Amino acid sequence: MFVLIADHQSVFQKMLATILEANGVGYKMCGSGTELLQSMDEQVANLFVVSMNMPDMDGVNLCSRIRVKLQDDCIPIIILTSDSGTQRFSDVFDAGATDVFRRSNIQYFSAYIQRLAENTLPLEGRVMILEDSRSQRLILEDALTSWGIEVESFESCGPAYEAHLTNPFDVILTDIELKGLETGLDMVHDIRSQPFGVGDVPIIAITAYLSESTRVNFLARGIDRCLLKPILLPELRSELKNQLLSREIRLTLEQARQKERQANKAKSNFIARMSHELRTSLNAIIGFSELLGIQETTRREVSEYASKINDAGKLLLNLINEVL
Repeated sequence: MFVLIADHQSVFQKMLATILEANGVGYKMCGSGTELLQSMDEQVANLFVVSMNMPDMDGVNLCSRIRVKLQDDCIPIIILTSDSGTQRFSDVFDAGATDVFRRSNIQYFSAYIQRLAENTLPLEGRVMILEDSRSQRLILEDALTSWGIEVESFESCGPAYEAHLTNPFDVILTDIELKGLETGLDMVHDIRSQPFGVGDVPIIAITAYLSESTRVNFLARGIDRCLLKPILLPELRSELKNQLLSREIRLTLEQARQKERQANKAKSNFIARMSHELRTSLNAIIGFSELLGIQETTRREVSEYASKINDAGKLLLNLINEVL
């Protein structure tokens, strides 16, 4: 992540530098709008921070010129202003700005940078792409791979479904309209009928038609999130991050539940075994000691019963030692 900054106030330059360095973000300070525009030819930036008032041009003009030069509406442009009143910034947003931060609330900008830096960290997980358009598949594959994601792509439902059954994916990204009579919804139905670990995988649908009724229908069919074509890659990245995290949490909780069930089963088995073994030994001790009280007992029988009592006592002692 790299930030280009246009701000002529040395105090705020130092403050911005401190914030960016604390989050491990690269940057270049420019003392004028002209310098920033020239720097765009030398360095690709992921974020622009522009002062509302510059020596050579105002923030609105600079923002417009940045957008024209970028030809990209997804890269954010932040405006810094010293105005603490109720000024409207409609002209700033019309010029292409993404957000406005007041210098008096610089901590808000700091939090923004922290979240933005976190969003650039590599993602981990396996994602299926079901898309019958080769060009769209390549775009998605390149983007997801660059984010650190392991990707497998398919152009039809059958092979995609079998691959998921064999080795479940962490997220499924599927187009709705496929070649022939196939739709991504066919595979969604089959997957949702599978048990936990396979059937609960997050599914993101991609479609060119997304009315309110369509979105409601997709949710009812088992789709977690809908994205409209053409896909905005920053939006897709954010959604994948959320779904991968959600998947990890669900799997972790299920593993904890399984461990708890196994522990309860082991506890029940232990109690049942100990109950049986302890009672067996005690019954032997009580039974043979009662036989000793019978007057007709012969000397040989007394010796035999005493030996049984001694054996049962030793077994009982060993059991108690194991429990302790």
